[in-house]
Amino acid sequence: MACCALELAKHSLAVHPKDWAILFHYGSCLHAMARYPESLKILHQVARFCPPQALPLVYSEFGHLHRKRGAFRSAERWYRRAVDHSPSDATYKIFLGAILANAGRLQEAEAVYLRATRCKKGCIAEAHLNLGLVFRAQGRYTDACKCFQRALQLDPKCRTALTVLSDVEKVLELVDEM
Repeated sequence: MACCALELAKHSLAVHPKDWAILFHYGSCLHAMARYPESLKILHQVARFCPPQALPLVYSEFGHLHRKRGAFRSAERWYRRAVDHSPSDATYKIFLGAILANAGRLQEAEAVYLRATRCKKGCIAEAHLNLGLVFRAQGRYTDACKCFQRALQLDPKCRTALTVLSDVEKVLELVDEM
């Protein structure tokens, strides 16, 4: 419902032009509709108006925008800024790890995801899942299996973890049989 949210945000901004949360959603809607230059302009305004504790959220939105438009190095820089501003939250490390893993930088992604699994906030199950995916990509099936099992302990309904765990367990059986 990006266009509905966009129009509602425009209407709300006429009354509250410096409300950072409304501006943030407005910029996110512009980004969702690939209106990147407009979104960047709005997000820079948001960064000026938002409280300091909201900066990691804003920085990660910059990262998402740049990732979506294919500017992966810029996305990485913004995700790193978010991580630096909120080092105890796994969320921003997960975003950074994803951009690294997708670039084939598996060792760097592994290090980031490992730090994410030790965080106190954020989706720790997803951090374990993604670390397992990196291990799987590296052929480290036993390590991957442990990560997927941990992800399922934290989130028993995680279908992706169930699927990849099954795959890795079958590979381990095949390797034992060879």
